[in-house]
Amino acid sequence: MPYYKGVWNTTAPSLEKILSSGDYSTGNKFQAVDCMLGLTLSTLIQTFPDWANGYQAIKDYTARVQERKGYQLTWPKPKPTLFHDPISRSSRVTWLLHEADLMKEIEIKEVKLLQGENRKPEFLKVNPAGLVPALVENDGFTMSESVAICQYLLDKYGKTNEWIPTDVKEKGQLNRYLMITVGSADPLTFDAFVHILFTPPEKYDYAMIDKLHTKWDNNVANILEEQLSKTPYICGENITLADICLGFTLITSERLGWHEKYSNIQKFMKRLRKRPAFKKNFPVQLEPIVLPSPAKSIPSDVKLNVSSKLELGEPAFRSIPQMSLYHIQRTRSTRVLWLLKEIGGDVLSNTKIIKTDWEYLKSKDYFGINPNQLIPSMVIDGTNMFEAGALIRFISEKVAPHYKTTKALYPDNWTDENWSRHYVYSYWTVIHLDKEIISNFFGVSRILGKLNGKVEKWWKKVVTPKVLADLGIMII
Repeated sequence: MPYYKGVWNTTAPSLEKILSSGDYSTGNKFQAVDCMLGLTLSTLIQTFPDWANGYQAIKDYTARVQERKGYQLTWPKPKPTLFHDPISRSSRVTWLLHEADLMKEIEIKEVKLLQGENRKPEFLKVNPAGLVPALVENDGFTMSESVAICQYLLDKYGKTNEWIPTDVKEKGQLNRYLMITVGSADPLTFDAFVHILFTPPEKYDYAMIDKLHTKWDNNVANILEEQLSKTPYICGENITLADICLGFTLITSERLGWHEKYSNIQKFMKRLRKRPAFKKNFPVQLEPIVLPSPAKSIPSDVKLNVSSKLELGEPAFRSIPQMSLYHIQRTRSTRVLWLLKEIGGDVLSNTKIIKTDWEYLKSKDYFGINPNQLIPSMVIDGTNMFEAGALIRFISEKVAPHYKTTKALYPDNWTDENWSRHYVYSYWTVIHLDKEIISNFFGVSRILGKLNGKVEKWWKKVVTPKVLADLGIMII
């Protein structure tokens, strides 16, 4: 290496002098020789960028030849890399990329936060804070913070004037709402959302959630509602970067039910959802988050009819039981409805399917059926029961015998290994698959708890290495 650096130190001053006299090596016109010299200098400066320090004409010449169409077709510019997870603020950046037609300019690399990929050493080298988004240029230049990355990309690709007003007052208004986004809307909204996401319902801090909601009303919603009463977008008649940045946060506050009394904010969100770029970036509209009422607030006039005395064994009822299933499409109650249809016979005629909605789950009537205010719930001969897995097991073992179909729902040879194989899928569904699908696809998992000690012991005892090997499952 010292030899080559010595050759460069001898050659570079003369080359600098030659390239200072024109745009290209032989003057102001591109010649064939520039294909040779230009490629060599481009490779050298990309490999040893510090070698070009002090040689401005060489830097300018190299940048000039790299802008030529022939060079770009032969040696496409390496794209900046955006480290991204759809459930994070990096979706704010990808939304802007769709809007500004810049997706083709960026390499997207997914970092799965819920699987801990942001804590791996290779990513911590990119962003020691372990957060996405992070943007890395070819020369190692790195940026974090979604709003800052949006502004940088608009500047880099000459799109600033399309998304940031040039008028001083309008630009001041935009900056004001960017500050409201990062200083108030983001922390208030996402603190509430993360608490609900990762806290078991019985441990929700309702006082904290209410406090965050009140601050959001005062510091965000009231200001935005007034502004949107005057103009369709935050800074006027046209969409700007402020609408993208704050609009992303409003997706979550909308799911929390915080928009109910703000008609202009609701209209604003409908306006954003109609945009083609929004539909590309957010192809699935996430369902609202319905908080169960605090466990201590059971109304005095509500009589809970929950029994824990139903034992497993033979059919639990002397006669065919009458049942009611509270059901919402595309929820876990569909599992129970499917099982009832598999049992067949008269089971559906003896079961009342009550199609309800998320609003009814918050009512006093439903609270008396399921204090958790979740779906599914069943009333079986006057006894309230809930949790899809528990309902499926109870129905198949206690109700199905009345319809002579129990054997069809279980292995014929009831060995310990077959028993393990049968139930491992049930618990694997609840503990792992449900969590992955809900967390990654819908972006929220509010009803999953951790395995308690008894279930862990059961798991180790029942799920033998042979069963796991047959199923292709590895437990770490």
